[in-house]
Amino acid sequence: MKEVKEWLQSLLFSLLVVGFLMIFIQPTLVKGDSMFPTIQENNYLVIEKVSYWFKAPAYGDVIVFKSHLPENAFRNKDLIKRIIGLPGDRIGIHDGVVSRNGAVLEEPYTAEPYTAGDLEVTVPADSVFILGDNRAVSRDSRDPAVGFVPLDSIRGRILIRLFPFNRIGLVQ
Repeated sequence: MKEVKEWLQSLLFSLLVVGFLMIFIQPTLVKGDSMFPTIQENNYLVIEKVSYWFKAPAYGDVIVFKSHLPENAFRNKDLIKRIIGLPGDRIGIHDGVVSRNGAVLEEPYTAEPYTAGDLEVTVPADSVFILGDNRAVSRDSRDPAVGFVPLDSIRGRILIRLFPFNRIGLVQ
């Protein structure tokens, strides 16, 4: 009887620890290559869900958010993209170049130096403008089906890559 009680206590403790951790972090497996070369298909990542409780998102953060794109009949897709514009920013894309508030962005993380599109938008309050690093294949804020991402749709920030093992580390 004592062994069963100890086993149940260990199980309960383990479940509490896992539940507590899941409040703060969440693992995810990448499907698709819209963030190549920063993140590749089948990378196993850890989403950190706490920092945005205390601070606003920042330029360059790689985030996971709930989109309006259907994954299946029951839920919408989570997407991973990079924050390019914050509330009130003026984002322009002209002749393959991205600018924020009139300044051309240096984007060493992109797969190619050219960004398709021709737009000039102001990011609404409580939203961000996002782009994938692989602009040729990314569905991001340039696509009306994705558009601006409301801050309350952000699930968290990509923190660490756990797989492949030769690329373990912080994602930037």
